[in-house]
Amino acid sequence: MPEQIPPVVKLANDFQSDLARGDKYLIKLMARRWAAVGKRLQGEIEKVAREIERLQQAGEPVPPWKIYQMGRYQSLMLQLQGELTRYYEKAIPQIEDAAKKAREQGIEHARLLSRMAAAQAGLPVAQVELAFDRLGVDAAEKIAGLSSWSKPLGELLSRAYPIGASGITNSLITGAALGWNPRKTAREAARGGLSSAFNHILLVSRDQTIRNYREAKRDSYEKSRLIYGYMRVASKSKRTCMACLALDGTIYPVNDSMAIHPQDRCAMIPLIQGAPLPKYEKGLDWFQRQPEAVQRKRMGPKKWESWQEGDFHLDKLVTITHHPVWGA
Repeated sequence: MPEQIPPVVKLANDFQSDLARGDKYLIKLMARRWAAVGKRLQGEIEKVAREIERLQQAGEPVPPWKIYQMGRYQSLMLQLQGELTRYYEKAIPQIEDAAKKAREQGIEHARLLSRMAAAQAGLPVAQVELAFDRLGVDAAEKIAGLSSWSKPLGELLSRAYPIGASGITNSLITGAALGWNPRKTAREAARGGLSSAFNHILLVSRDQTIRNYREAKRDSYEKSRLIYGYMRVASKSKRTCMACLALDGTIYPVNDSMAIHPQDRCAMIPLIQGAPLPKYEKGLDWFQRQPEAVQRKRMGPKKWESWQEGDFHLDKLVTITHHPVWGA
């Protein structure tokens, strides 16, 4: 028999899906521009690889320190820095715009979820509407100041440079050690070596969007004065991590920000005074009735076997512990 999901939980998950769709659109734009960065750098990487090949063919050893000292290598690092700077100039306004839209969505979704929760509990919906009308633009303006989360967005993104430089350098060192053709070295460096830098940029972008959305929601709940807390609800999709499944159903006070990670898609269900808690199948209960193959893939073979042998409980998989939680 399929699980009966409370309407407020379903709506919250639908809102999370809306947020994810907007995120995918931004990622697509950023990925297209990143591909052009890799293409422009590939030619310069190949020049460095060819110089390494020339030295090797002349019988000279090419240890890592010699690569670092090459003029072409140093020029490549300067070009990488320039390419990333230009990339940030276009990415930052797009990320900030996505964060702004996420804040606006968070405020509106908080209102709609609170309204539904009140209606389900038989409480006056008009009271919820009045409480949220009082928020006005105050909430949006307050949350706008949190978009960079105490660090300028440019500073957060700039960490992609050492990651990208390390990736390219490692590809050059590997190519030299294995005798790769310079074109292969350049191709591997541009695609694989730079991928970690792009992943960092994506994580920063997602973190900005999700945190702004969540904090706008939480702030709206707190200011409404009708909501005493919120319940964390995991999506239970194939990408939901074990920590999120273990925390599914946790209750937080409205003045406490929910601990998250950049890939986290958990929803926040408002808890209204006088209304019963939403009842649904919690993450760990859902996980325990999944087929063995699904459980093994999520946990990894070693952890799964340890769990089966009773060496630890599933809730020990939670690694996010620095935010206090209460209720249940």
